[in-house]
Amino acid sequence: MVLWEQNHPTNNVAWDMRSRRHDFTVKCVSTPASVKTQDDLVRPFREALTSKTRVLSMTHASNISGVQLPVSELCRLAREREFSP
Repeated sequence: MVLWEQNHPTNNVAWDMRSRRHDFTVKCVSTPASVKTQDDLVRPFREALTSKTRVLSMTHASNISGVQLPVSELCRLAREREFSP
């Protein structure tokens, strides 16, 4: 399970509670405060996603910073990881 640290808090709290009940690992991804390229946002997710990842939970636009994630690119990346060794 991979979460974005800037998800709405209720999103992350819900996954944290579920992970305790069902014993799975949650990785919380941080993105840089200063973003120059789309890859600055994608890279942390690329590093966190593995073939064992079953859920990617992200908010399109952060209510904290206003950053908008490149959702299409992140979904493509997650689908690729699903089938990689």
